[in-house]
Amino acid sequence: MNIKKVDIETGELVGEKFAKMFYSDIGRLFNLSNSQTNLLLCMVRDCMYGNKISMSPARKKLYVKELGLSSQNSLNNTLKALERASIVQKSDPEDNPYRYVIDPNLFFKGNDYQHAAILTTYSSGSRKVKVLDLDKEPMIP
Repeated sequence: MNIKKVDIETGELVGEKFAKMFYSDIGRLFNLSNSQTNLLLCMVRDCMYGNKISMSPARKKLYVKELGLSSQNSLNNTLKALERASIVQKSDPEDNPYRYVIDPNLFFKGNDYQHAAILTTYSSGSRKVKVLDLDKEPMIP
């Protein structure tokens, strides 16, 4: 008898094979400092579907307090380090300088359709992530 398991939060069918990774291991895997790991985890927790997050001045102020950082400059430096590691990227710096996207190969919040809408391209050894606005851009087959 084949019993199917269902994730009660997402409705997704869960197979018998899985891998478990603990959030604390992400920092070790990418050689992140404690501040970088903690900021990343806050961003993952608070991101919208499609891995988008607005790092507005108000959110940064909250994160400075939550993470016990000394200043917003400290948070900005930590965020820049995550960008240099290609873990987060600005998704549309011209139109929305506060919007970031978290690398969908590491974490993803959303469904398969939303995941397909995030294109990851590689050029010159760096990773660029483009978030498509599904209301304005057609899906690529």
